[in-house]
Amino acid sequence: MSGFSRLGPRHQHPAGGGVADRGRHRVGRSRAVRCRVAGRAFREVGDPCGTGHDRGSRGRRIGGRTQFRGRSRRRTGHGPGRRRQGSAPGDLHTLLKGVASSARRSARAADTVVPMCGRVVTTSSPGELSECMGVDEIVATLDGLDHNVAPTGQLPIVWDKGGRNPRELLSGRTCGERVRRLGTARWGLVPPWAKDPSVGGRMFNARAETVAEKPSFRSAFAHRRCLVPIDGFYEWGPAPAGGPSRKQPWFVHRADGRPMVLAGLWERWSPPGGLPAGDDGPDGRDSAPVLHTCTVITVEANADMAPVHHRMPAVLEPGQWADWLEPDGDDPLHLGSLLLPAPAGCLERYRVDRRVDNARNKGPELLKPVAPGTDTSGGPSSPEALW
Repeated sequence: MSGFSRLGPRHQHPAGGGVADRGRHRVGRSRAVRCRVAGRAFREVGDPCGTGHDRGSRGRRIGGRTQFRGRSRRRTGHGPGRRRQGSAPGDLHTLLKGVASSARRSARAADTVVPMCGRVVTTSSPGELSECMGVDEIVATLDGLDHNVAPTGQLPIVWDKGGRNPRELLSGRTCGERVRRLGTARWGLVPPWAKDPSVGGRMFNARAETVAEKPSFRSAFAHRRCLVPIDGFYEWGPAPAGGPSRKQPWFVHRADGRPMVLAGLWERWSPPGGLPAGDDGPDGRDSAPVLHTCTVITVEANADMAPVHHRMPAVLEPGQWADWLEPDGDDPLHLGSLLLPAPAGCLERYRVDRRVDNARNKGPELLKPVAPGTDTSGGPSSPEALW
């Protein structure tokens, strides 16, 4: 991922051996090790980047010793393992290019199924959400129904805006009046200080226990909270006994059939060197190229979800929405008291087909229940495989 270096594999060397073996670098050794090779003193500095400098390394004489210099793996240009060149300050399209592929590479490197909550369903119309959530303005809508939204996809978000901005006064609103808005944001929060938006591909969840402290989320937690209305989410649980060894996907929804409203955070990001972004929210009136992003807050699972996963998204009830969206509400204790597991019986779940593993599958057939033990294999081995 852009901006981050990776440690290469640790190379194993056989024990014992001759002069050549004794002269090799030992990967991971932090202290200098003196060894005697062909009568000369060499200083082995180890291989901190894990690239195996003993193979193809070049040396140069300094005084009476030879220092080995490994080939750098940092290259410029395009392609895997290469560092992206800088883009023009206002070229948001160029900076966004590759965000989805970065998320897929991160997911493929994971050893487990994607963390909660990593796939959601958004089929409610803007009109339905507006009526249900008391929205005053609809400033952006989704392009269509999506039964399998993955990180870097678009999610609907609702946020409250105070009337302290002079632009609101010019529009005739009373100073201090709160306006509830419905818009959209890319799933995967990108902090405003990030150099490029690729970091958002792995920040689609924020843990309630640390959200007020982590640098990536604490500013948004204090000033830019939102609601994320969805129809439900997918979660992958243990494989059924006697069936395929792959994880079993479940669809989780509210028992009463209403939209599930999750606690979220939103941010605004503009390219480095571009015009500064304000705090008005994704209202489509920005003067600079701006990316609006969001994340979903997760909590410990309740008794209904624990058999499937140890985490679950923080579900907010209608009586909690105003407190969560309060623009001036910055009491972490009060906000934290809203982030609790859903009450028992609030949510229901059922097994669905493993076609949901593939994020390219978007149709309503993904929500069809399947019988326990049904072998619905045929896709990738885990949901993150095609992210």
